[in-house]
Amino acid sequence: MKKLFFRLLLLFLVYYIIQYAYSLFSKGYVKDYKIINEYEFEVNEKYSSNEKGEYDNYFITVKVNGDEFYFQTFHDFNKQKKVVKNLHYYKNNNISCIYPEFIDNAQLFDVVCMKDGIYYNYSSFVDANKISDFVSSLKNYKKITNNLNNYETHNLIKIYTDNVVSNHYIGISNYRGVSIVKKGKNSNITDVKLFDKDIYKRPISFYVSNYYVTADYTEKLYFSTFDVVDLTNGKARELNFKEEISFDSYVLGVVGDSAYILDKTNKVEYEVDLSGFKVLAIGNVDTGVRVYENGTWKNIKMQDAIKKGVKFTYDTVDKNTIIHNQTSKKSGYIYYLTTNNNKCDVYKSSVQNDSKKTFLFTMSSCKNQVLYVDDYIYYIDKGNLNYYSDNLGVNTLLSYNELNFNNNIIIGGYKNTK
Repeated sequence: MKKLFFRLLLLFLVYYIIQYAYSLFSKGYVKDYKIINEYEFEVNEKYSSNEKGEYDNYFITVKVNGDEFYFQTFHDFNKQKKVVKNLHYYKNNNISCIYPEFIDNAQLFDVVCMKDGIYYNYSSFVDANKISDFVSSLKNYKKITNNLNNYETHNLIKIYTDNVVSNHYIGISNYRGVSIVKKGKNSNITDVKLFDKDIYKRPISFYVSNYYVTADYTEKLYFSTFDVVDLTNGKARELNFKEEISFDSYVLGVVGDSAYILDKTNKVEYEVDLSGFKVLAIGNVDTGVRVYENGTWKNIKMQDAIKKGVKFTYDTVDKNTIIHNQTSKKSGYIYYLTTNNNKCDVYKSSVQNDSKKTFLFTMSSCKNQVLYVDDYIYYIDKGNLNYYSDNLGVNTLLSYNELNFNNNIIIGGYKNTK
């Protein structure tokens, strides 16, 4: 009897180990189910995992009353299935709205409304007053607001402490180095001083991954050192190299863990490789200049590159819209920056269904600096550095009057996933 018991126990253990291993290494699943209350909702739940270069994610399609809604989330449900617990729906004339509740009670989305084929979040919906009764009836919904009550002031920068995102490290260049905004116990901002005197223009500066990098502007005509600051810990170190790069150079762009510099005086292209912490000469008059265009590398003549002031491109332009493909091929987003009445309307769609757009926010110009950090989008507008995310809406990270007129300030960001 004991032998039979242990054999059964062993079989159960083997079974659960196999199930666990399958769950751990599985590429995901597709699950169809229904949620029925006042309405009947058809839910298609697609979970993708263990894809190289991709984030594990849920892509959820909901059909109800002839309408379709889409939700993509990177939230960790511990690989559980049927993660949507309940759905609330409203329809009146040309407006349809839905609010999803999830099994761990996390509020991952705002109330989402559809009008004229475009999705809107309740917090930025111009017709929000028309659905106020529906929103008020949602017991488990917390209205998304931009919390500006709590702040700290640092060198004319006002940081809104409730809006600082955990594990995000945001760099803002200043006259003597860089300021780092991150979640902290006593303060949410740190200055890293690189120069003893104010240097108002540092065009040979850039962000790569978690690093802020700037040329050694204590030199005169040529430099052979980059100052490198790690945004995650504020530590600075020097990247020295044998070559002398002319200050008559400019940043071509950043791809992966490298930035690329074109020295117009010496007619040399350099790769600044932060992963290997080295500087390499990769192009000259004979070999030409390597240029990155929307995912493709190509070579052009040195003379043409200098004459045209060529830079890397990451976006495509369709009439009055800048289109930016962000994050990854299977789980990322496509952002659309559309000029409208001298302002810029920003939308996004998931690469898993790029036929449906969600309106995010309006900013003063499509030329404003924009920063993509995973599924967050940061942007400078009217002296503020704001960001948007699906679960938090639009929030103001900081206010700094200098952002209104100083185009030499550059922002960068990094998310620590460890």
